Amino acid sequence: MKEKRRNKVVKHLGAKLPIRIEHYRRMRRLIRGGSVHQQARNLLLINFQINSSLRAGDLLRLEVGDVFDGERFYDEFFLRQEKTGQTAAVKILPCMLKDLLLAKEAYGEVFYDYFADLERPLFPSRQREKGKVRPLSYSAYFALIKRLVIDLGLNPKQYATHSLRSTIPQLHYEATNDILGASKLFGHKRISTTTIYLEDVAKMKASHLRERLFFDD
Repeated sequence: MKEKRRNKVVKHLGAKLPIRIEHYRRMRRLIRGGSVHQQARNLLLINFQINSSLRAGDLLRLEVGDVFDGERFYDEFFLRQEKTGQTAAVKILPCMLKDLLLAKEAYGEVFYDYFADLERPLFPSRQREKGKVRPLSYSAYFALIKRLVIDLGLNPKQYATHSLRSTIPQLHYEATNDILGASKLFGHKRISTTTIYLEDVAKMKASHLRERLFFDD
């Protein structure tokens, strides 16, 4: 695969293998070790991506007010996707709410009453712009996933932020062969896009299978 450099991030183009559920659980264990607020943010980040199937760019621009009204968290939220222009409806599952409550408490230890400002980024970075907290950048999120993938012993060329986004649609397709449902979960505008992606992933999986089923003298 060709490599493309953007903002000091090496992006390996092409389809990415989905993260398996056991990998996701191990990722969460690996994250539990940093500073309290960064740990809470990163747990929330991978939780939201795997359970919403949002693209990383859409995920990272979420604000507190997208999920919180100042008193309580919403049951679901709606987000207009940058790439397709379509609106995604995301249900906030109990596991997501648990991480939101953890983040609300942890952010407050560093930024006083962080969730009182509904325009603050849901996934804050350590950077400031005119005194305001800036959202985590794509390059920082990419680096986080790459580091976790390497720590899991996986090939970083075959996994990226998109791997978390594709986990649930891929599992749904494999369990039901329902390509329309998978397309809806991905938020693709055309089923043909889903078909191409799933075919590319199948080819990558076949390559892994061949590596295990080889003959030796």
